[in-house]
Amino acid sequence: MRFILRLAKLRLAAFGLVVIAVVVFAAITAPLIAPYARDEPDVRNILSNPTAKHPLGTDYIGRDVLTRIIYGARISLLVGVIAVGIAASVGVPLGLIAGYGGGLVDALIMRVMDALIAFPGLILALALVAVLGAAIQNVMIAIGVVIIPTYARIVRAETLAIRETDYVLAAQMIGANTRRILVRHIFPNALPPILVVATLGLAGAVLAEAGLSFLGLGVKPPTPTWGSMLLDGFPVMRQVPIVAVAPGVAIFLFVLAVNFVGDSLRDVLDPRLRGALRT
Repeated sequence: MRFILRLAKLRLAAFGLVVIAVVVFAAITAPLIAPYARDEPDVRNILSNPTAKHPLGTDYIGRDVLTRIIYGARISLLVGVIAVGIAASVGVPLGLIAGYGGGLVDALIMRVMDALIAFPGLILALALVAVLGAAIQNVMIAIGVVIIPTYARIVRAETLAIRETDYVLAAQMIGANTRRILVRHIFPNALPPILVVATLGLAGAVLAEAGLSFLGLGVKPPTPTWGSMLLDGFPVMRQVPIVAVAPGVAIFLFVLAVNFVGDSLRDVLDPRLRGALRT
């Protein structure tokens, strides 16, 4: 409760939490709050500017843009959460093992991570999606693989520092096995930076999905995503700008909100910054 109260006192965090809550609510209740069916065309209002009937206009086959933004939130959130989950579930154990084990194991794991980092993230994601196929589950896997090294390197750095603390040395002295030390002593104390990275990683995953969809390698149509809506609206930017501007604003606001929350989490969870927050 104290943690939530400290976070709520930060204005940027409050703004970010409100925006995220609105997006999550829209994604969950999309069939109830969307003004139209997801793929319902209005053939009399193709490429329409905003009207009372279509507040954000219609796309090139007459589908309501507001409706598709609401449904697109589902896919963007799902891809972001699952991709971060994949990256954390692989990167965190690798970082713990590398940092605590050291030696050859550490060198081997980190060289693999270095090899992944050597590839530009978007290029690697494009290659993986091209090999696996343009399906939602493959987009999640591709984005997750790209951000695994981030978790592995951060957790390794935290583990290297924590393994030298008195409580870990005491656990070793009384004969605690490696698994118990990692799970009960090191991982809980390395959790705060993991939470911050996971929060910021959600924004990066949403942007990556939008980029892949904009390049035509994301989720297959007619399933709406914010990135695919950008792709659909790009050719008619001069004719009906709202078709591309609306999903772009949705991406911008959500990513900005997640970054605000991530930065605020860092400020609240880092003991070195708590004094500055009080003053």
